[in-house]
Amino acid sequence: MGSSPTLYTALGNTATTAALSSSDNHPVQYCKVAQLTVKNNPVKLLLKKIVKKLGVISTSIKNIIKKCLNALVIWYQTQRYGVNSADDRGKTLLMHDLAAGRIDRAIIRAGQKDVNLSARDDCGKTALMYAVEADELDFVKCLHEKGVHPDETDSYGENTLMLAAQNDNLDILVYMRNKGIGVDQKDLFGQTALMYAAEAGAQDCTIYLCEHDADLNATTERGETTLMLAAQAGKLDSVKYLHEKGSDLNAADEYGKTPLMFAAEKGHPDCVTYLCEQGADLNATDQYGRTPLMIAAENNALDCLTYLHGRGADINATDHQYGRTPLIIAAENNALDCLTYLHGRGADINATDQYGRTALMLAARWYNYVDCVRCLHEKGADITATDKNGDTALMFAIGGYAADCITYLVEHGANIHVKNGEGKTALQHAKDLNNLDGVKILEEFVMKTENNAS
Repeated sequence: MGSSPTLYTALGNTATTAALSSSDNHPVQYCKVAQLTVKNNPVKLLLKKIVKKLGVISTSIKNIIKKCLNALVIWYQTQRYGVNSADDRGKTLLMHDLAAGRIDRAIIRAGQKDVNLSARDDCGKTALMYAVEADELDFVKCLHEKGVHPDETDSYGENTLMLAAQNDNLDILVYMRNKGIGVDQKDLFGQTALMYAAEAGAQDCTIYLCEHDADLNATTERGETTLMLAAQAGKLDSVKYLHEKGSDLNAADEYGKTPLMFAAEKGHPDCVTYLCEQGADLNATDQYGRTPLMIAAENNALDCLTYLHGRGADINATDHQYGRTPLIIAAENNALDCLTYLHGRGADINATDQYGRTALMLAARWYNYVDCVRCLHEKGADITATDKNGDTALMFAIGGYAADCITYLVEHGANIHVKNGEGKTALQHAKDLNNLDGVKILEEFVMKTENNAS
């Protein structure tokens, strides 16, 4: 192997003699210079033996070995796989090196003969994009000098400016803008570089883009503003800055959701607090009639719900879609913390929606909501109540194939003999739905009751 001219070329004319006579008196234990991904790689095995024999070596010699290893790895992989080989996701060796931070190797690969610097992985990302994500400005410049155009986009329309923005790479962002990439270009979903920066909390990039005329009022395909995305991500500094620059606190997307609703949905109390203090509408409703407090209840965002209620949000309001109260919404989403808070503040545990359904009914139809069913029952929910079709909570549990809820309800007084509007009992309902677990539970309960009676 040592006599191979190809290997010698890959190694280059390193000044080994000079390195060995270095005055560096800081020895280090050199354990592992790099990782090779190829199992039983002969180069890796050989170098392991060399390093093991060398033991404690100087930093200069270690660096020489690192350089040699990089050259050996690249030579080996190129010989075995080809200069432009890629994995099953289209990711080339150059992309792998950039993603892993192996910049020394990446520099060597980029200079190889016949290397395809414009290759794309399955997501349409190029080596340039990987370099941007790695925050390697010098390598980005190197690729540009080799003819790679900076205004590339991946399969989702995301360009290098957007990548720099979301990774908080200000220097690269400035470089890309200076190369002519427009700050208001959008990806396939309508997001701009400013949106990516604000959503990521990349404050320096956010400020830079705003100072260079990025559109504060641009919207995504769904009508989301930059402020909405920042609030949704819980990036308070971005929210504050965007508001100070004039972003509309009460703008709504195509579903009627405001920045306050986005913050409440994701459980960001600091953003909720700031938005409310700056005048966000507590009683705004989305297209379904949900208020910020209802959205907080739906997502069990207790801190947000508590704050909104403290500022005067109505805990007994109903949405437009189904006439649900915040407590019903909390129960339907297994949001036990918010359910408990709302009940403790006077919310009606037996309130009904426009179809006559109670919180207990809507919780019972989900197979893993038995704790919510128990909580509601213990707080006084009527286990025998019926909706407008005559269905009980037990029938809802049967319809949802929720065996644990069925068991709990029959053991705590649910009437298994009552008939609904279709004239069916719970057992008949279970048989019609071929709910075998439900049938078994009900039949065993009937048998147990009859045995106790006799």
